[in-house]
Amino acid sequence: MVFAFLPSLQHILHVKIASIICRVPEVKASIVESRNKLHFSPSQEWTALINKKISLLGLPSLLQKRIDHLILPISLTMIEWLSYHLSILGFEDDLLNCLHWKSDGTIDELETATSLVRNENIRIDRRFNLACIYCLENDIRELWKKLYWDQQHYLSRNELFSLTQSYWIPYLRGIRTNRYNFYCRNTVALKYFLKREEEPRKRYRCLKQFILQSGMKPSVVRFCLFKMAPEEQEKIFKKYPAEVLMSFLEWPFQNLFLDVADHLWSYLPKGSFFNIMHFIHKKRIMNEWQDFDYEDLLFEFWRRSPSDFKNYVNENNEFLSLRNPFFSKPPFSSKALSLCE
Repeated sequence: MVFAFLPSLQHILHVKIASIICRVPEVKASIVESRNKLHFSPSQEWTALINKKISLLGLPSLLQKRIDHLILPISLTMIEWLSYHLSILGFEDDLLNCLHWKSDGTIDELETATSLVRNENIRIDRRFNLACIYCLENDIRELWKKLYWDQQHYLSRNELFSLTQSYWIPYLRGIRTNRYNFYCRNTVALKYFLKREEEPRKRYRCLKQFILQSGMKPSVVRFCLFKMAPEEQEKIFKKYPAEVLMSFLEWPFQNLFLDVADHLWSYLPKGSFFNIMHFIHKKRIMNEWQDFDYEDLLFEFWRRSPSDFKNYVNENNEFLSLRNPFFSKPPFSSKALSLCE
């Protein structure tokens, strides 16, 4: 299956403006403060702050609304990135200002990591760790030469960063290790190892291993699928259909969700179909996420589903009505079933 997400010029412009707003000191401070929260949910204070900052731009009201809808997913991206990188870099000051962005609104991991690794205001041992995690080989070699012996010794025993301890330090010492014994959290490292694996069977093994070790992390799932041959994709689709489909509910890839769903109907269990519907309703519609038209997505997901999937859901109609009144009305009700087929 060919996956193609090409952001429009309008999307690129909106993302650029939204990312600038997220770097405004008050907004950035709120993002940093939210990094330890398990589930970030915008408060009234947050909403008021964002509305105030957007209004200062003097943009047309429709454009202001579109920018506002992008603030949450971009903020969540920043929170996730910050939460992980604080464990590596150990400080907060201006870290978010170092982010580089792709035109689709996702963080450019390579550019961001490279700029941080070469920032001499950051401790050299932390920069070395970051270079190892992102497989920046030239920087790794240069920084290793500059480390004191005790720093090298400490890093070689630090089990927190598996790529540093299990692969790169042995590599620098002339020891070759099994590249499948550790987990790459980021797609930059994945690309590095894939370039060095020419044999198709081993490439597939590498991609599958990273998908599983990531805990089906959406960005890793998508990246690996994009790199697979069609017959390899089918193996993943068959074994993990729900996880694959859920990865396309992550911004900004929702436009691909329905096309992926159409490809997965023969693999997707009916129970997973119900669970995904429930997730879209509870986590996106009920929480008033505005980065995508989730009501329309849910309606279309239902409309395209096979008849036996609709029957499965409607057999549980009483349960659905009690838990989610949203599902008790057309087009989801039993009465509307024949109209949707």
